[in-house]
This record gives sequence, structure tokens and C-alpha cells, in this order.
Amino acid sequence: MSEVESLAKFGLFLFLAFILPGMIYVGFILLYFPEILGQFSWDVHSWIGFFGLSIFLGLLITSICFAIEVVIIWPIFKRKNWRLPKIISLGIFEAKKIPTFYINQVFGQYINHLNIGLGVFLLTIWYASVHIPTSIPDLGTILHTDSFYKLLFGVSISVVNIFLALSVFRNFAVSVEDEYEKISRKILATKSAAIFDLDNTLVNTYEIYRNAKSELVRKIKKSGGKIVDENDFVGELFKADQELCKKFNTWDYDQRQLVEVACKMANCKTCDVETLTKEYEVDLKKIPPLFAKTKHTLKTLKNKEIYLVLLSEGNEEQKGIVLKNHGLEKIFDSVWFVERKEEKHFNAVMKILQEIGYMHIYCVGDSIRKDIRLGNSVGAQTIWIPSKWEVEKPDEPANWPKYKVKRIEEILSIIK
Repeated sequence: MSEVESLAKFGLFLFLAFILPGMIYVGFILLYFPEILGQFSWDVHSWIGFFGLSIFLGLLITSICFAIEVVIIWPIFKRKNWRLPKIISLGIFEAKKIPTFYINQVFGQYINHLNIGLGVFLLTIWYASVHIPTSIPDLGTILHTDSFYKLLFGVSISVVNIFLALSVFRNFAVSVEDEYEKISRKILATKSAAIFDLDNTLVNTYEIYRNAKSELVRKIKKSGGKIVDENDFVGELFKADQELCKKFNTWDYDQRQLVEVACKMANCKTCDVETLTKEYEVDLKKIPPLFAKTKHTLKTLKNKEIYLVLLSEGNEEQKGIVLKNHGLEKIFDSVWFVERKEEKHFNAVMKILQEIGYMHIYCVGDSIRKDIRLGNSVGAQTIWIPSKWEVEKPDEPANWPKYKVKRIEEILSIIK
């Protein structure tokens, strides 16, 4: 949905729910209490003054009307088992990418008439309390007073609009809401959603890790460490890194631990662990490059109206920089960053997608333990893209992916 379309929908809803009722309120204020506007020196004869007062009264009186709806109308309708339109449905349909311009208008008409009816009723009650005499005059006298016809006009406008809102437009809005729900389920039954990992699935974080470790090894060797073959030492350092990840159950452990292991492996007595750790952490924070065809693949899925979710481990701010640097921040419909992936995170994402209406949900990642196993556990169709970083293999049925591909673009033949 474009920003222009979003603004148009918001503007239509705002006009029907607040501004138009506010214009009606101004008319009745002029009818009932013309002297009040004179006291505040409010010029309603200019467009600016008229619309300014309409917006002010619209926001003020409709707030009271909403309170009356919640406190009085909702309980009555609930007791009678009568349905009212659910405004939250607009947000749900938007999330499902179902066009909502028409239902926005229908809901707006319901709120518009209800706010006009209740607001005019409140103003009429106020006018009656001020102008009806304490002693009741005879009927002939009442019928010849200006106040009687003003009250009759106010009550008529109020009753007609409340009737239109709670009968005609309420039933119409509920029917349209039901039809939209049926249509959305039919549409989404044929559409898919995909949950993506970030590191070593979309971006080559392994390259950053390897470069950082290679630089660390060179510095240790330069500081007096006994290293024969740097490439072999980097390989051993990767194994040590994997063991520490398992030990602390996270890849985001204190990197001083790995630097100390590296210095001990090189038998470096003169290495400055503090400095090496700081420099190593700086190297690890460099922005990893995208794998080839990653952006093309994601854009192709987006154009197919696949709902894209990013579920990744790591610091939200740092990962956000990675997304922004590669122009991916607006591609995903939903982004989740967690400290450590767990089944509860996948359950939460799956619940949201299923509530929206998606039936075909895929999980794409490089980790058997953190992507494939957890994706399988929540019923997603898993797609495994093996990476150089993840050394685990699918050794049992719970870890078996439904699909295995070598490159990211191959998922386009799977996710339809």
C-alpha cells in the first residue's frame, strides 16, 4: 500500500468520524447558543475559523460520544447478543494486505452518524436544561415558542442519526466485515509467508568472522605467538568459537574468552589480551556483505505478495544498521530481533501469521539447531541453506529440513 493511499484512507476516516460531526456541532452551537461564540470572539464566518472550531468540537464532543458508546451502548448490545462493527478489523485487513478503502468508508459512515446523533443529543439536552422554564406552561404557549421548534429539530436530527448508525449502518458494516473476512480467507489460503534468518542466510557474516579471526591470528603471531600455518590456526579458532557458543548457549558471548583461548593455543606470553579483544570486537562489527541474488530474491518474493518476516539473533540496533546499509529495512513486513532463538519466538510469529490467515508458512535458515529444528517444531515448511559457519548436520528426523538448497535464489522455485 502506497503512502498516498494510506493518507487518503486516514483522511477519509478522520473526516467522517471527527470533522463532519464537528461541522454539525458548530451549526447547532450557532442555533442554540450564538452568544457563546461572541463571548470568545470566535469568527465562524471565515473558513479558517469555521474549520478550526469544527475540528475542536469534533475532537471534544466525539470523545464524549465514544465514552457513551463504551459505557452504555456496548454493554446493552452485548447483553442482547447484537454485533457491533469492530474497528480493529481495519488493521487486521491491512495486515492481510486486503484493500480496505470501501470498508473504511462503511465504518466511517457508522461512526459518523453515531457521533452526530449522540453529539446533537448532548447539545439538545444542554439547550433544554437552559431554556425550558421550571414551571410547565400550557401546550399552546409551548407550540408558539422558538425554543420548542429548536428542540424538536435537535431531537429529530439526533434520533434519525442514532437510528441510522445503530440499525442501518451497523448491520451494513457488520455484513461488509463478514464478507471481507470470507474474501481474505480465500485470498490468503493460496498465499504464503516466509520466516528468514539473517546471518549466513541473507548476509555473509562468516566472511566477517573469518577476516576478524585472520587479523587476530596475525596480531598474535606478531606479538610472539607460535603459529606455523595461519590458515590452519584460523580453522582451529573457528572450532574453539563453536565450542564457546555451545558452552554459553549464544554466539554473543564475551569475546575475551576466545582471545584468551587463541593466545593460549599460540603460547603467547606477551600478548595484550585487552587490546586484542577490543580490536577483534571492532572487526566483528563490520557490515557483512549480501550473498549474491539475495536482494533480487527478496524483491521477487515481495512482488509475489509473500509476507516476509525476519527473525534473527543479535543486537537490534546493530542488525538494523546492516538492513539499512543493504536497503532491506522496508522489504520485510515484520522484523524480530532476539537475544537467542527459542521455540517460543517461532510460536509467536506463527500465531500472528495464522491469525492473519496465512496457511503456507516457510522457514529459511542456515542453522539446523536454531532454524530448521525450531521451524519443524512449529509446523513450518523448512528450507535449509547450509553455510560455512554452521557445522551441524541433520542427524535425526526432528532436524530434517523439508527442502535443501545451495543458494538463496533457489527458494523461488519452492515458495509460491
